[in-house]
Amino acid sequence: MRVKLIFSLLVLLSGLAHAQSDPPGWNYPTDPDLRAKTDEKIVLYTDNMKLGNMRIAADHLSWLLQNTPDLNKSIYINGAKIYENLIGEATEDDAKNFLADSTLAMYDLRIQYFGEEANVLNRKGIVAYKYLKQRKDKYGDLYEMLKKAVDANGNTSYDNNLLAYLDAARRFKLTGGDLSDDTFFEIYSQVTEILDYKRNNGGKAERLDKISENLDKILSATVDVDCTFVEENLAPKMRENPDDVKMAKLVFKLLLTAQCSDSPS
Repeated sequence: MRVKLIFSLLVLLSGLAHAQSDPPGWNYPTDPDLRAKTDEKIVLYTDNMKLGNMRIAADHLSWLLQNTPDLNKSIYINGAKIYENLIGEATEDDAKNFLADSTLAMYDLRIQYFGEEANVLNRKGIVAYKYLKQRKDKYGDLYEMLKKAVDANGNTSYDNNLLAYLDAARRFKLTGGDLSDDTFFEIYSQVTEILDYKRNNGGKAERLDKISENLDKILSATVDVDCTFVEENLAPKMRENPDDVKMAKLVFKLLLTAQCSDSPS
């Protein structure tokens, strides 16, 4: 009886020692065999990743994703890198699409287990636009992904995500997506306002001006921005909020773009 008790205490103390020695941010399994297997898989996938053996690395990483999904956020960061590399190696469109979807899943799983939603969505937006902008069946998903990213990050949205968001909305709308002219213009107004904030808070003016120019082109290519549009859609909003300087500036800008001689009153 005493021997069994001593043995149980030793096992407990051994487990505590392992837990105390784990580096911050790592959630190793408490079962000794599973922990040893986890250590083995970490070494195998990271070593093969460094050597450029991405397919082998992906196989070992897959074990970690299935058996220790909350191990550390690095498995999702590296997972995205591995799958992106495999996209470059793939020759068939179906394989590329599958790997692109797997890449994006790494961002979703990272949020699920480790949070940091706004930051991760910002990063996901860049990757999503890169791989989904040519897939018509994914335009709705791309639009929703970028909407979520920009809504979550606001003024800290990545510059490229602002342009990508409006372009994703354009692609979705022009291929039959349920997106009204008013909603599209609200998106344009949202990203333009964020650009203005960046411009007034140390952003690179030349880069932001180029993005703004492209946003205007996307707007003109998607919605018929003529004098009637400005009068019917924007003038009422300006009248409702006569002190809204941002809206006034936007209306003035669009009046010039549409070459309207009269200002709405």
